[in-house]
Amino acid sequence: MNWMLAVPVLVGAMTVLQGGLNKHLGSSMGLAAAVLLTCLVTTVIGLALYAWVRVSPSIAPDFLQGEFNWQAFRWWMVCPGLFGFGIVIGIPWAIPELGAAKVFVGIVAAQLVGSLVWDAFVEHNSPSTMRLLGAAITLLGAVIASWE
Repeated sequence: MNWMLAVPVLVGAMTVLQGGLNKHLGSSMGLAAAVLLTCLVTTVIGLALYAWVRVSPSIAPDFLQGEFNWQAFRWWMVCPGLFGFGIVIGIPWAIPELGAAKVFVGIVAAQLVGSLVWDAFVEHNSPSTMRLLGAAITLLGAVIASWE
C-alpha cells in the first residue's frame, strides 16, 4: 500500500480538529481572534519553512524548492490563501449551527464533486464509471452517516 495515502487521511483528521478547536477558541475569544491566531501560526510556520528551504536547499525535498518570483505573480495566486481563510473561518462558523457531522458531509460532497471536475478539466483525466460510482457511494455513505 502507498504510504502517501496517509497524507489525505491525516489532513482530513486535522481539518476536523482544526475546525472544532477554532470553534472552541471562538467561544472564548471570538471567532475573528481565533482566525487571526490560526493564520498567524500558519504564517510563522510558512516563513520558517521558506527560510529553511532557502538556507538549506540541499537537504530540503525537491517539491519544496523554488523561489518567490514577483515578476511571475498573477492575480489568481492569491486564491489559495483566500480559500484557506474561508476554510479557517467557515468550518467553526458552521459547526455550532449544523454540527460537525453535517458540516463535514457538506465538505465531503463538495470535495467529491470538485475533485472530479478538477481532474476532468484541469488534469484532463476523465472520470471512469468506477470512479463516479465510488464517489456516489461515498457521498451516499456520508449523507447516511449524518442522518438524524
